[in-house]
Amino acid sequence: MSFSYNKRIDRFSNTIDIIPSINIDELEGGLQWVVDQTSRLDFTIKTRDFEVTRPDLVSDETSKRTILGGLNYSLNTLGGGLFASTNYQINSGQEPKLEFVFQRVENALGDYVYIGPDSATVQNVNDFRFDPSNPLSQYIRIAIPNNEFIRINNLTLDQSHGLEGSTLVKIDSMKDGRFRRLLSNFSTNSNLRIQNKTLDNSGQSVDPFGFNPLDSKSGGLFFFVNSGYIF
Repeated sequence: MSFSYNKRIDRFSNTIDIIPSINIDELEGGLQWVVDQTSRLDFTIKTRDFEVTRPDLVSDETSKRTILGGLNYSLNTLGGGLFASTNYQINSGQEPKLEFVFQRVENALGDYVYIGPDSATVQNVNDFRFDPSNPLSQYIRIAIPNNEFIRINNLTLDQSHGLEGSTLVKIDSMKDGRFRRLLSNFSTNSNLRIQNKTLDNSGQSVDPFGFNPLDSKSGGLFFFVNSGYIF
C-alpha cells in the first residue's frame, strides 16, 4: 500500500507583481493484494484538485476536480483450468476533434442510410444511420482532418474469462468414454469491452460509473463482445 501527496502553486504576472493564481493539489494511492498466487488485485487512484484563484489572470482555465485511476484483477485457479481478468480505467486527456461528411455512392455500396427529409437542402449528420446490410445504403462517411483538439473523459472496462477442459478433466484414452473425452477437448475464451468517452467541457469531475449512452456529453459508447468455443 502506498500514498503520496503533491502541491503546486502557479504564479502569473499582473504587470505589477507576480501573484499566486492556480493551486493544484494531488493525492495518489495504490494497493496490491496477492492471494496464494491464484488471484491478484492491483488498484491505483489519483485525485487532482485544480483551482483557479485568479480568473482575471488565467481566463482560459477553469477550476476542476479530476479522478484518475485503474483497477486490475486476475484469477488463475484449478491448475490453469479456470482463468479470468477484469481491468477498469478512468482518465482524462485530449484527442483530435473528429468531423465527418457523408458522400453519396451507388446503392448497396455504402454503409449508411439517410432517413431525413428529402426536401432538406442541407442534410443533418444525425439523420444518417449505420446499416451496411441494407440494399438502400448509399452513403459512406469520410473523416475531415483538422488541427482542433477536445478534452475528453475516458472510461474503459475490459473483462475476459475462460475454461480449459484438458486441465479440468484428466482422461485415460483406454478407459474413459467418449463424453469425458469431449469435455477434455472443450475450451472457451470470452472477452467483453465497454468504452465511453464524454466531453470534458462542464468543469465538473468525471463520473466513474458514467457508461450511459444517453448522456448529452457522451462522445461515443463502444461495446464489444467476443466468444470462442473449441471442441
